[in-house]
Amino acid sequence: MKLQLYPWQKSCLQSWFSHQCHGILNVVTGAGKTVLAISAAEQLKNTLNEPLRVKIIVPQTVLIQQWSHSIQKLLGISRQKIGYYYGLHKDEPVRPFMIYVINSARYSLSRHILQDIREGFSVLLIADECHHYASAENRKIFEFLPRLGDRKASYYSLGLSATPYTDGWEQYLVPALGPEIYHYSFSDALEKRTISSYTIYNIALSFSPEEEGEYQDLTDRLSLLTGVLAKRCPSLLRLNETQYFHALKHLAASSESDKICLMARTVLALYYQRKEIICCAEARIGCVLELISRLSLQDRLLIFGERIEQADILYRELNLRYPNQVGRYHSEMEKETRKTVLDRYRNGELRILVTCRALDEGLDIPSANIGIILSSSATRRQRIQRLGRILRCSEQKKNAALYYLYIRGCSEQTTYMAEAEHPRSFSLSYCTAKRQFQFQEYEALAFSIEWHFRNLGKDEAAQAEVRRCLSLGLLRSDWLLPEADYDRLEAEAATTHQQNYWLCMKLLHAEYEKTVQ
Repeated sequence: MKLQLYPWQKSCLQSWFSHQCHGILNVVTGAGKTVLAISAAEQLKNTLNEPLRVKIIVPQTVLIQQWSHSIQKLLGISRQKIGYYYGLHKDEPVRPFMIYVINSARYSLSRHILQDIREGFSVLLIADECHHYASAENRKIFEFLPRLGDRKASYYSLGLSATPYTDGWEQYLVPALGPEIYHYSFSDALEKRTISSYTIYNIALSFSPEEEGEYQDLTDRLSLLTGVLAKRCPSLLRLNETQYFHALKHLAASSESDKICLMARTVLALYYQRKEIICCAEARIGCVLELISRLSLQDRLLIFGERIEQADILYRELNLRYPNQVGRYHSEMEKETRKTVLDRYRNGELRILVTCRALDEGLDIPSANIGIILSSSATRRQRIQRLGRILRCSEQKKNAALYYLYIRGCSEQTTYMAEAEHPRSFSLSYCTAKRQFQFQEYEALAFSIEWHFRNLGKDEAAQAEVRRCLSLGLLRSDWLLPEADYDRLEAEAATTHQQNYWLCMKLLHAEYEKTVQ
């Protein structure tokens, strides 16, 4: 079966074959890495003189079904030709395709690959989210490499990730999988329309007075203690933020100096306490509840948090407002319950899914168009992965949007991603006491539309309708669609109110385009 590929996928496959079928792909989430990998396996099989077995390694159980479904659909093969290897479910590793979860593969995959090669098979190892496999435990899957002997030519590899660079990249991943052979960025994918267009909204929140006091007290103590620690360990001053925290953890675990060890532990504890205040600020849940009430009932939402307790609280609040529409997914839930929730979200029975880090990577639900970051870490990898969850193209998806909540005046980043990488982003603020959003850029455009209708001499009822439509669009991305969509949406509208709404969005879009030209 010949798979339909995007131009970038064809170019990437050429590069992979030119590197003797070894290499790592640095490709934005949602652009089609899975399809490319399956096509690579199919084309490689057709070029070999000996049978091929494909080993796919994934970081989480949730990805097994996605890979299996894609293989069956794209290659037209039966489920019986695909084996699973995880937890208590361990098929005999003799099928053409085997999908392994890393926790179960560490001590088995290497042995299985060597056995296949001894039996006369070629092996293609596809490492999905390959940045996970350089750690001390996970890289045990590559222990077969020195033992290939004269059968090295029977081993092929393909690493996949939107964020491949990690500790051990050069030392472990490149020797095992090959060098980076292709980079397909956000801007590349947007230009070629292989991912959905999207908008990032950075929403500023405020601490409560009590939280502000606690945060400031911890900051003062940190400032004093880190200054003392820097005098004892001057090398800390030359480190970036990531290196600094690694060094702190090393000092906290060492016994070279009891005083320095104790001081490092205290500094880490203060940082964690301060992070907890930021993550769990009470304004976050209120903001999300108000935000969702202003979004369309047709939106499919993914809400990401950092704390399970916080996610549970939000889930309960949302379930009261939107019964039978909300699910939650996190690591403290039973595995079968998690699977059921995910299946219900996939098939559209649930509209809103609240999760923590468990779904940061790999979730493939093209209809999800709204991401809300309830709380997050500062790591670039997590932010790219979460954004990627809403970027897959879908016929029903007009535009994706990500809403990033942060606390102003603290150590938290004020933008989700660098604007140079993601040019369409806006800054908003939310007032908890008034339950109001302020979006100056949108409000300026809306004022010009209101002024236009007043100048036309429209009566008060017509002007009130314009204000209603503009208010409705405040937190949506409907004014940022391709210009060609508006006439169709207006014509398809079922009511006069909907027609009026799309007319106002069209006018807003025209005003916005004037400001960016």
